[in-house]
Amino acid sequence: MAWLILTLISTISWGVTDVFSKMSVDENDKDFHIKLTIWTGMAMGVLFLMLLPFSESKASIIELSAKYIEFVPPALLYIISIMVGFVGLKYLELSVFSPIQNASGAVAMLIILAYYLYSGRISAVSEVVSPMDWVGVVLVTAGILSMAAVQHNLSREKKASDPGNNKYRYGAVALLFPLAFCFMDAAGTVIDNYILNGTDGQEGIGAVDYLILYNLAFFVVAVILWIYLLIVRKKPYNPFQKSEIIKAASGIGELLGNAFYIFAMALDPLLTGPIISAYCVVSVVLSGTVLKERLRPSQYLCVGLVLAGIIVMAVSEIISIG
Repeated sequence: MAWLILTLISTISWGVTDVFSKMSVDENDKDFHIKLTIWTGMAMGVLFLMLLPFSESKASIIELSAKYIEFVPPALLYIISIMVGFVGLKYLELSVFSPIQNASGAVAMLIILAYYLYSGRISAVSEVVSPMDWVGVVLVTAGILSMAAVQHNLSREKKASDPGNNKYRYGAVALLFPLAFCFMDAAGTVIDNYILNGTDGQEGIGAVDYLILYNLAFFVVAVILWIYLLIVRKKPYNPFQKSEIIKAASGIGELLGNAFYIFAMALDPLLTGPIISAYCVVSVVLSGTVLKERLRPSQYLCVGLVLAGIIVMAVSEIISIG
């Protein structure tokens, strides 16, 4: 039961984090996504210090970094995907954005499936993908394609009625932001799989050691971005001023989500993943109740298709485990 409580706390934390990230959007600040990334990196730095005593290898940070240099690409990929996601929040409602970016699980499944077929690890798709999985993929794909058409039509209407409204100026192109996050996160997930589980002749890295390195990498990127604002942009950024409290809440929410996720995975790694993969349901609910977002029926239908696909795949994973 403990794993379920931790999983639910993590799920809610990440859903709330989405809301705080959306609330942090500043239409007049071209650097808001950098500032939000800095706060997230600062929170990850705290989590890095929290996890350090629990390192499986007990090696120093320098030793870990030297041994697992291949960790750098997926870490940077994920950090970049988060920044791209922050930018996308400026042009899309959270209730549209979150389900699309959270479809990365379906993309990761397709990438791994293609690799398994190419490498000969499996001889037939049915060995690893159930009919329910395919239903989920079809629902997610249909939802995303339908949303692209809806956003394009909505953009044309808004441009005609309100030329000064920047929110819909990119139309369906704005979907590239959550889609970019989705594909980069999926690629990072696939690479994570091989780093954690190892490859032929090479042992994988421990989960806690991996998270220690990832959080350290995020903190280092945050420091670099802070220096960038100071020296290149000549805009000194004080993350501790009162106006940045929402960004702080977003960073802390990310910290809590990751921390509880880690311990939930330690207790029950098989069932934790599928449940947390549907955290965007929390984001959609909160976007309507807290942010007061109102979508058109056609948008709700598209979001519903994506959510249904994610939930179907999560249920399929739970059934296969059981």
